[in-house]
Amino acid sequence: MEKIRIKVSHGTEISSLNQALECVRSERSRLNNDLPAEIVLENGEYFTEGLSLGSGDGNIVFTAEEGAKALVTGGIHLDMSRAEKVSDQKLISKLISEKAREDLYRIDISDIIDKIGDMQSMLNRHGAAFYRDGLPMEPARWPKRKIQGDTLTDHNWFFSSQIFHDSNKTAPFHMCIDLAQAEHIKQFWSEASLKNVWISGYFFHNWHYESYKVSEIDTEKPMVHVFDAPSSYRATNEPLKYRRFYYRNIFEELGGSCEYYIDFENKLFYFIGNTGDIVFTAASGNAIHTEDTSNVTVSGLTLGFYKENVLDFHGGSDITVKGCEIMHGSLQAIETDGSKNVHIFGNHIFDMGSGGVSISGAGCMKTFENGGVLIEENDIHNVSRLLRCYATTVSTKSSVGTTIRKNRLHGSPHMLVFINGIDTIFEKNELYDAVLDSDDASAIYWGRSACIIGTRIRYNYFHDIGQNDTATWSIAAIYNDDIATSCEICGNIFNHAALFGDDNNFKRGDHNNSTIALNGAQFSNVHNNVFIMSSVREHPVEDVRTYETYGWIKNTIGAYIPGDGRTHGGGMMWHHELEDIGFFSADGHTPSEQWKEHYKGTQWEGMAEILCSENYFKGLFDSEGYKYGVPDITDRVRSGVIPYEEAFNAYLDYVKQLVERKYGGDYVTNSFCDNLIIGMNPEFIKSDGDSVVRTKHHGNIYITLEDAAGVFEDAEHGDFRLAPGASEKIAALIPEEIRVIASDIVRQ
Repeated sequence: MEKIRIKVSHGTEISSLNQALECVRSERSRLNNDLPAEIVLENGEYFTEGLSLGSGDGNIVFTAEEGAKALVTGGIHLDMSRAEKVSDQKLISKLISEKAREDLYRIDISDIIDKIGDMQSMLNRHGAAFYRDGLPMEPARWPKRKIQGDTLTDHNWFFSSQIFHDSNKTAPFHMCIDLAQAEHIKQFWSEASLKNVWISGYFFHNWHYESYKVSEIDTEKPMVHVFDAPSSYRATNEPLKYRRFYYRNIFEELGGSCEYYIDFENKLFYFIGNTGDIVFTAASGNAIHTEDTSNVTVSGLTLGFYKENVLDFHGGSDITVKGCEIMHGSLQAIETDGSKNVHIFGNHIFDMGSGGVSISGAGCMKTFENGGVLIEENDIHNVSRLLRCYATTVSTKSSVGTTIRKNRLHGSPHMLVFINGIDTIFEKNELYDAVLDSDDASAIYWGRSACIIGTRIRYNYFHDIGQNDTATWSIAAIYNDDIATSCEICGNIFNHAALFGDDNNFKRGDHNNSTIALNGAQFSNVHNNVFIMSSVREHPVEDVRTYETYGWIKNTIGAYIPGDGRTHGGGMMWHHELEDIGFFSADGHTPSEQWKEHYKGTQWEGMAEILCSENYFKGLFDSEGYKYGVPDITDRVRSGVIPYEEAFNAYLDYVKQLVERKYGGDYVTNSFCDNLIIGMNPEFIKSDGDSVVRTKHHGNIYITLEDAAGVFEDAEHGDFRLAPGASEKIAALIPEEIRVIASDIVRQ
């Protein structure tokens, strides 16, 4: 078949992707034929900003010449030949580092300052990011990063004993600091630096990282004051453990090859040493953006240095990204919105500011139309450099049938994978080095949604999840948070998959860390997995807040407090979400026949029985003799018969009566069966042989620390690393039916 082939090369008439695309359009117009097109890039860098394809630009391939290294870039190189060594001794003497004083350079950036943005935009993902010899640079900070192995980490913090707020929002706020910090600041920092200093860190929760501009540092009290910080999180004045932070953008602290300081007033860029290549993200658009474009392939290219998503696909179908290296960006590597039949295969994605691959709206949740998304054999890591929390290697939103398999996903201060969609298949992946800075998180996470039904997590290898020393709440491999619908979890191997930082917190607490955390989640089926414990207090599965099934039903059938400006509503209102995806028929309360048929014979079949109109409208009696169902309670709340404060208990009482009368008081929807647990402390194994509450359970095999002798380095003293030869010992402990699954994972 004929095709249009356009070669892109420096020094020729066609030296950019934009020119090549125009050539394709011109040739198709001339021939009056929509021939397949191939745009081939030779060796070199090709600055590309805002390349945009429409519905008529499909059936096109962007690729590199065989053997060529073609970089599609939104970055601009600083002209190092213009760098001058700073000789002003008054300026040099301000630097704390003696080594920095000897090697301080600067470049006039007047001609590019408009492409850089201000410090607020740079710290919050919308300004320029700088890189030196492929390594990310950052504004001069204190304290410096800690080196862990060969990696610079954020594990070097200052801690605040107290933060005070002027309102229920996070800003303005006032933060206590210690005397040693105050003395350092008083001794070394100039007035100019104090006017431009920022702070970054976890100020309110271990799952919420932000950057704020400092308005004043009072070294006498001593306190840091922050005004007008943009955040929607409510906060508390109570002292919370591990509120931690570091200072940024201080000239006096400049030191090390990967730090810089920008004097915006005089348009000067300061750095240490005059070697290497410094590039900053200058392009304000995507490398490639499509709008309702189909049959698009991006193959074998290197793409990087963008402020926006590198590849951005809206609508269309049959999108392929394969064999590419995507790196050094402020937002995400690949985002699709409403695109179908997407194949993301064999790519290396790393050093992004706000995520790796994000899939949204693939398929139709109302009709169960499969979106046809396959994310396969990619290595995706370290993609949350700027957005430290909730930036994931892979994210699915409102999609159907997404398959994520055979990928290596690793390196995150928070979570690695976020799932929101139905019939997701997550299989044969390796996940590690997650939740390195935070807590109340996991390698795979979802929450506050009933719409992840049909999800199956199977045959994966989870290891080294956690490890940070500032966590005070749950760290898990898989976390079903906030009364969500759960999934099938089978055939996985979990090893060191719930490492907890502040272990003393759990010694004092009323719950234990768990590999799989179910925060009120229901319809979870966990079977035929191998759990290799990482702590004597670790549970394989636990409900971290010991929610009953009642709470999930209350939220899902729509039993919620309407809200009056004070309560903001008292329930999750899953009913509306389920209605939006077609769970209910026309009456809004009877599960649709299509839904029942689609999940017939699965663990989610029981949802249709519970969330039916009979249960929603059922007449029951409250303590005062009133007969009521959910609509009756809602009407009585709105009319003031029941105070807002009592509505929650009224709903819960209704659901309890419903469940106990119809299903029995011990009704549960979660199942934990036929798993192998190696190294669990016997004191957490109940007399029935199982540690899990509110689940159906049978067939689990527990190998205690004593029976697992030789598997761990020194479990008696808390070292749960695998000892030499542990794999053979573990294999001998695994029953045949689970061993087949385990060997399959190892082969993959």
